[in-house]
Amino acid sequence: MSGALSAQALRRKIHRGEIIEAVTLDGGSLAEVDLLGAIFVNVTFREFAASGRRMEECLFERCRLEQANLRHHRISRCRFTHCLLPQADFSHAILEETLFTDCSLAQGLFHAADLRDGQMLEGSLAGAGFERATLRHWHFCRTLFDRTVFRDCRVLLATLFQLDLRAARFSGNHFERSVFFRCRHSGNDYRDQQFLCCQFNDNSLDGADFTGSRLTQCNFSGAALQHACLDGVDGEKALFNACDLQDVRCRHSRLDHGQFLCANLRSADFSHSSLRHGLFRQACLNDSRMVACDLRHADLSRSDMRAADLRQARFERTLLHRADQRQSVFSHRRGILERDEALYAAECWRENTRA
Repeated sequence: MSGALSAQALRRKIHRGEIIEAVTLDGGSLAEVDLLGAIFVNVTFREFAASGRRMEECLFERCRLEQANLRHHRISRCRFTHCLLPQADFSHAILEETLFTDCSLAQGLFHAADLRDGQMLEGSLAGAGFERATLRHWHFCRTLFDRTVFRDCRVLLATLFQLDLRAARFSGNHFERSVFFRCRHSGNDYRDQQFLCCQFNDNSLDGADFTGSRLTQCNFSGAALQHACLDGVDGEKALFNACDLQDVRCRHSRLDHGQFLCANLRSADFSHSSLRHGLFRQACLNDSRMVACDLRHADLSRSDMRAADLRQARFERTLLHRADQRQSVFSHRRGILERDEALYAAECWRENTRA
């Protein structure tokens, strides 16, 4: 079938469950038609405007919807596969349980949109804008983020899988319990944003700027954060185990109860930060700066602290069991526990039994 289709014929085909294929539909054809369970294959939509009509459980395959106007519309349980939707406007729309697979949404607008329980698999969001949008249980997988803007968005329980975010722009956002898996953020600006209980495992974040951000209970284990800036962050209970933090700046920050097990902190600057109850076991702190840090109840057992600067640091039951302290600088050693007696006895017993 080819050519145009009238509104009456379109309504009849949808009602019968027929596939609508290889036709052109203009705004007039769709003006008074509810799209409920419609199947469109290789259809070109011209001046597509939902006009407040319902769109539920529809399938769009290899369709063209350039500059589609879906403002203030509710789109439920729809599937878009290999479709072109450049410059589509989803402002103030609700998208729930909707799937986009290998679709182009370049320069799309999602201002104040509400995206729930959906996915964007591959495809493109180049130049798209998300401003004051809310995303709940939304998943992005291998999608192109080139000049994509997220501003003042609220992102809850989202998954961002293998994305290159280096050319995207983020400001004023609130991320919560979201997962960034093997994403690239090198040099990104994340200043003054909220990341609560988020996962950044095995991400590339070298040179990223988190100044003034909230990173409470975030997990950066295995991530690369060389030369990153964490000045003034609130990162209580954050995890940086086996993380590369060489040359990181983390001054005037709060990282109480943080974990840095086996992390590379060579030449890191933690000056004036609170690191109470921090775990730095077997971490490399060579040439690091911990000037005026609060290290009360911290555990630096077996860490490499050679040439570390701990002047004016505050200690209270701070454990340096078997730490390499050669050439380290201290203003005092009050409150330092040179070894864990129970652990030392167990180690001696183990060595004797081996002998």
